[in-house]
Amino acid sequence: MKITFQNLIEMSEDSNDTTNKIISKTILENLMKGKFLNQNEISKICFVSASTVTKFSQTIGFSGYREMMFHFKNEFLTFSQNKQSFRETNNFKNLEEWIFRNRLFINTFVEEVSKAEKINIFYSWELANSAQVLYEILLEKNKKAFIINHNQVNVGFLDNSINVFLISGKDNRTLKKIHSEAKKQVNSKSFTMASKLSGLVEISDSHNIMYDMKDDFSNGLHRNVASQLLMLEIYKKL
Repeated sequence: MKITFQNLIEMSEDSNDTTNKIISKTILENLMKGKFLNQNEISKICFVSASTVTKFSQTIGFSGYREMMFHFKNEFLTFSQNKQSFRETNNFKNLEEWIFRNRLFINTFVEEVSKAEKINIFYSWELANSAQVLYEILLEKNKKAFIINHNQVNVGFLDNSINVFLISGKDNRTLKKIHSEAKKQVNSKSFTMASKLSGLVEISDSHNIMYDMKDDFSNGLHRNVASQLLMLEIYKKL
């Protein structure tokens, strides 16, 4: 069975094979920019042989690299067409309504961050761009912020902090464990932005947001759009 764009995201996070993880991350980073690198370019960036890239393609169900990239290029073009349809059907109104519904979260987040000495940002790979935007906003506001590699974090680092979680998808086992530990810290506060699939947020409130926009936002890239517009609202209020 051929891998989908979402499967590639999950593989880049959770694969136990370091080489496959590096290759999948490199492909993802470039796909999200609309770049379709050839096999030699991927080999050079990842410091692996062309045959290793071919083997990666075959591992996930393709005959070779060309077929794999043809598949992902079609997925990307389909997304682009959907994005055009998204614009034509005025779905930005759905986003505005979603942000308005979550104004309690935004106001509480801004209030707590304004007083915080340290803010830790944890994220799923799918929301890496949104995490980076939040990090840069906090630095601009002279806050002590950290983007955390959740595979290496010490539990003690969670204390006396605001811990922010941006989680999308269902396969985030390590991140969910850290989220659970953060909730136990007496001297810390947690804010969570999560997809339905993660199972971490049942209802949006002052400390939790669910990506519960309408069906047009079921795609991970759409959730990034929503997240970054949310960050803009936070930036304006900080």
